[in-house]
Amino acid sequence: MNPPGERICEVAVAGMTLQLAAPRSIDDLLVDVEDSEGIPFWAQIWDSAFGLIDYLAKMGDSIQITGRRMLELGCGVGAVGCAAAAMGWDVTLTDGRPEAVVYARRNLRENGLDGSVIEGTWNVLPVTGPFDWIVGSDILYEPRFHPDLAGILERLAQQGTTVILSDPGRSYAIQFAAEREREGWCVDLEFQPGKDGPISIFSFRR
Repeated sequence: MNPPGERICEVAVAGMTLQLAAPRSIDDLLVDVEDSEGIPFWAQIWDSAFGLIDYLAKMGDSIQITGRRMLELGCGVGAVGCAAAAMGWDVTLTDGRPEAVVYARRNLRENGLDGSVIEGTWNVLPVTGPFDWIVGSDILYEPRFHPDLAGILERLAQQGTTVILSDPGRSYAIQFAAEREREGWCVDLEFQPGKDGPISIFSFRR
């Protein structure tokens, strides 16, 4: 039984059923939040994460992934990173919130998965490449964070790196993709079915 104040979300992937712990509700964590900066979005496994997991699972059927390095940005409780680890990627999960890092580490460990979890914001992210894949789900919701995210991609995306970002269809995501295209990135957009509507899957390559 999960502890009071928590819930367990099951994710079926790679012949496994992952048991992912998360806070019961974002509302439970809002008691001491004073402004929008403190809203614990990390505590929810958003529909975009499930869309990205499904997309990676389909992609994994056609490419060699064992041992390939993947970086997840804004991992939250680690749903996408745990699923990728189960598929065979060598994963590094990152988040700027220490509470999220605790959950992501726990979810890797309790599901018997290998991977590392690092705390760091996008302007101070203590990781080094190269990475074969960089992924993130529902991280394009605030345009003021786009320059820091773009800087991370410029630093860590080498020639041959694929960046995959999922989003529930916000105009801000289109804006980010258009900015990257103007800077010389190749950008593709696909759609993945989601519970509340199509999930946009953006792929960026040099």
